[in-house]
Amino acid sequence: MVLSTDYLNSNPIAIEFKIGTYKDLGRLLVAANLSDLCGTGAKPIGFLASIMLDKKTSKKADFIELMRGIKKELSIHSIPLIGGDTKLGNSNSFCGVALGMREVNTKLFFKNGAKPDDIIWVSGKIGSVAAAIDGLRDNLMSKEWEKWAIRKITSPIIPLEMSRQLSKTKKINAGTDLSDGLGADLFSLCKASNVGAVINALDIPISKQVREIAKQKKIEPWKYAFTIGGDFQFIVTAKVGVDLDKFGLKKIGFITKDTSLNLKVKEAFISLPQKGHRDFKIIDFKNEVSILLNTIHT
Repeated sequence: MVLSTDYLNSNPIAIEFKIGTYKDLGRLLVAANLSDLCGTGAKPIGFLASIMLDKKTSKKADFIELMRGIKKELSIHSIPLIGGDTKLGNSNSFCGVALGMREVNTKLFFKNGAKPDDIIWVSGKIGSVAAAIDGLRDNLMSKEWEKWAIRKITSPIIPLEMSRQLSKTKKINAGTDLSDGLGADLFSLCKASNVGAVINALDIPISKQVREIAKQKKIEPWKYAFTIGGDFQFIVTAKVGVDLDKFGLKKIGFITKDTSLNLKVKEAFISLPQKGHRDFKIIDFKNEVSILLNTIHT
């Protein structure tokens, strides 16, 4: 069995930008927890939702919409809602628990299994939510780009099937979801495995919309991958020769025996950015992304 629990951020991005509804928050609560399971290869088998609403401002309609969002996201993946709790309190608080299990003839993967010389793979394009926040914050982009940004923030796409297919190969050594940014989560994996890593910046898969705003702001597009998470992607490691291209993953680096973390930018090497999103900073996402971008020097 694999159990994962996660809170929705105290000030969700969708609410901060006034682009989301309680139904969107319900979907995002489920997605945040399922994303954790993606980093292990476990099959989700149930979900619990613990909801506290602000007794001074919340309405019955808010709760109904929130639960509709939870049920919608769960139905997409055929996962039952099996329990939870509800309360009225001094503020909103949304917590989920995802239950998963190892399927027969599969192998789960965790943070502490990476081996020197393993190749590092990522499940999809990253840095999109960070770029979406940055673009909406500065109101720089076209209406079409803004529509893309809103979809990225409010409509999660979870690569659950990809994760389960990888577990069936029994060839994945380690894995973790990317919830706080590539650097922060890779650091956590490497620390648990007592290894280091080298990431090739130009191999990080980036969407065309991220490249567009990066060009506007005159920064390297891969920098967005090292700010916050929110893309619901994950990374895994596997030994040299294991081909994960056929599953849709992209090779972005390799594990080293030396425990240092480095980023290759063209022909130069710099220390891998490791800060990422942290709730205790008590700043909104708009400013957090901007601050983190400014800390990455090449």
